[in-house]
Amino acid sequence: MEMNAGTRSDLPSRRIHEVARELGLGGNIATMPGLPKVPAASRIKILPDGRAVGLS
Repeated sequence: MEMNAGTRSDLPSRRIHEVARELGLGGNIATMPGLPKVPAASRIKILPDGRAVGLS
């Protein structure tokens, strides 16, 4: 099984658990429920004058 570390953040947590089982990783995997699909940091922009917008 080939694993590739991509940049996708929309990978379903159930798939992460499936891959962990396939790799023989035992134990519990803690996930964080309730996080938004798009990180808040993606809305932050730095203007040419150095001001940050999108923080509120």
